[in-house]
Amino acid sequence: MTVQKILRDDFIEDYETGEFQTVLKRGEDYFQQAVSKKSLFLNYAIGVYVTAYAQRDLFILGECFDTWLYSDTDSCYGMRPDLDKIEQYNSMCREILTERGYAGVEHNNKIYWLGVAELDGTYKEFITQGAKRYALRDMDGNVKITVAGVPKKNGALCLENDLNNFKSGFIFDGTRTGKLTHFYQYSDGIYQNEYGDWYADSINLVPCDYLLATTIEQRINEEWDMEEIMLDNLVYDDEIL
Repeated sequence: MTVQKILRDDFIEDYETGEFQTVLKRGEDYFQQAVSKKSLFLNYAIGVYVTAYAQRDLFILGECFDTWLYSDTDSCYGMRPDLDKIEQYNSMCREILTERGYAGVEHNNKIYWLGVAELDGTYKEFITQGAKRYALRDMDGNVKITVAGVPKKNGALCLENDLNNFKSGFIFDGTRTGKLTHFYQYSDGIYQNEYGDWYADSINLVPCDYLLATTIEQRINEEWDMEEIMLDNLVYDDEIL
């Protein structure tokens, strides 16, 4: 919410052809219109500092693992965590908040502190294709996924209980996941489709597939320097561990 581009360009789309053009917003007039909006409640520079401090804390948390596998804005996964280091990190977060007059927030009889790390679970398999795109298997053998835009429960079923299917080019079937997208239907009048449904100009929700993609594949090799490689696509299972 804090790091928002003040002058955001407009995109005009031709819904019949799918083509679009970009309308650039530049200059003092556009800037004054933007900063006068009531929705703009923080200066952009504040967001830059917030992001920088958050990234710093993320690296501190990543160092609490013997091997840091993955992280994004609110998740951090690794092998052989040092629980004492994690508690030191959490204590640091609570101490900083307390010094500034803030406290934890109670919800459902539980106290939540900003920035404090909580154990997500213990897993025997993990694979990632990049930020917000990972799959894992818990100690009971259940497969779980996090893919931005794909329903978690039904999306996991698409892997057919095999994390090796979680790779670039894999398609999450929209009819199986329940993922929907907008479909703009234009007509000169009312018509009937092949299923017997009647339509006029409308916006419909239809099943949508999701193509999983990645940038580069890297796997751990004991001869590699772990600090010099990109941990972008890693598979771990209990046999390797």
